Amino acid sequence: MTTSQLTIHLSGATFVPDQSVRTGGTPSVPYLSCQPGPYSMTWTNAANGASGRPVAAWICSQDYMTWLAGPVPLSPGSNTITVTMTDGQGGAQATVVVVVRN
Repeated sequence: MTTSQLTIHLSGATFVPDQSVRTGGTPSVPYLSCQPGPYSMTWTNAANGASGRPVAAWICSQDYMTWLAGPVPLSPGSNTITVTMTDGQGGAQATVVVVVRN
């Protein structure tokens, strides 16, 4: 991706941590309460050392979480941004995006 903006917002989806649970609900009233298991999410920009924590939300009826990171500050040139989710057992999933700022 190429941009002239000073910051960007990134979003995506990832797995639900293994220890996450759904509670409640009945066949006639299928309301569920979701409690994500222990996890951490971070983003880092290798170009300038900036980092932060994305906001994540579990889509309760599904087995994935959506996340949003931003604003992510960009340096001139190539910016390699890595978003990593680590679950309670130490399993990690990373997404890497390269953004070029003119």
